Amino acid sequence: MVDEQNFGISASYDASLLVWNLDTIECSQGLFNGHKDAVVEFNWRNSLVVSGDRGGSMAIWDINTGQAVRSMPGVHKGHISKIEFYSDG
Repeated sequence: MVDEQNFGISASYDASLLVWNLDTIECSQGLFNGHKDAVVEFNWRNSLVVSGDRGGSMAIWDINTGQAVRSMPGVHKGHISKIEFYSDG
């Protein structure tokens, strides 16, 4: 579970993301089964991560559970090059 600790996330060409505890420099969990292609972009806000891959698919993750909340295959025709969160409230 990710709470008041130092965490980082890495993305890979193996179609996964890893959540790292930066205090212990250990992988605390993997985010798998949301992508079938290389993960090339992600954005993280609180406990949600949105990731995009080379095949144009996106996934929304809950990093507290390590599960994909939603997978969206082929939403783009090419690779995802940028993901950004926006809120007007």
